[in-house]
Amino acid sequence: MTLRHLKIFLSLYKTRSTTATSKELLVAQPTISIALKKLEEHYDVKLFDHFSQRLHLTQARKELYHYAKHIINLFDEAENCMKSIEILGNITIGSSITIGNYFLPKYIKKFQEKYPYTKIKVIIDNTNNIEKLLLENKIDIGLVEGKVTSNFLQVSPYMSDKLCVICNPNHPYAQYKKLNPRILINESMIMREKGSAVRELFDMQMENIGLKIEPLWESISSHSIIQAVKENLGISILPYFIVKEYIERNEISTININEINLSRDFNIIYHKSKFHSTHFNNFIKICLNDNSY
Repeated sequence: MTLRHLKIFLSLYKTRSTTATSKELLVAQPTISIALKKLEEHYDVKLFDHFSQRLHLTQARKELYHYAKHIINLFDEAENCMKSIEILGNITIGSSITIGNYFLPKYIKKFQEKYPYTKIKVIIDNTNNIEKLLLENKIDIGLVEGKVTSNFLQVSPYMSDKLCVICNPNHPYAQYKKLNPRILINESMIMREKGSAVRELFDMQMENIGLKIEPLWESISSHSIIQAVKENLGISILPYFIVKEYIERNEISTININEINLSRDFNIIYHKSKFHSTHFNNFIKICLNDNSY
């Protein structure tokens, strides 16, 4: 006994005609007769009486009808639910702090405009922790600007970025075209926290030329760092897109530093074994099509 047998039975119950059921279900009449016979043999009952070229219902069919109707309805409900998961669905995005503050809201807005029934959960943390969450399968996709160390993760650059050394416009270094990075050792440095992508890239570049900077301030807030630089409390390093408007308003100045490369990539990362659902791929497409600056 199969679902197909039950569907044929329900159609016969409604139409009382093998011809009508054949047209409704697009199956041959012999198939209908075979299905009905198998049902009757399976339950060892007579479901229909045949006379006057019509099917007449027996008492047994009344009992079977309610069960068959319920079973088919449950099956259709399961089918609709599972097929709609790709439309509804959930997706969890992990983002490093910089991307999460300045780019992710725009990505999510574009995604929800196209796929309003998909629920998006967001976790914003530094790159190291986003990597751990991916490895623990607690998020689906990560957007980071830091270095990814695990061989289990796929890393795909999707946007270029650069860091800027910044100071107050009245700072003596603001007047120089280029400076030796060694001067930063004796400066009041205001830096992002360890574990952040900005700090990681700067520290790595300084170590490449044999230097180590001990910051006077450390903060997880880029906004707080900008305010401190505006007050001429020290020098900092932040992404260009964060400080661009302040530079254009002449509220802070950039310092060009020799010998170090402060360019980097924003990366989409995910586990290599991760199943790519429709909403997974659609979210990545939105990120790849971004042209913010």
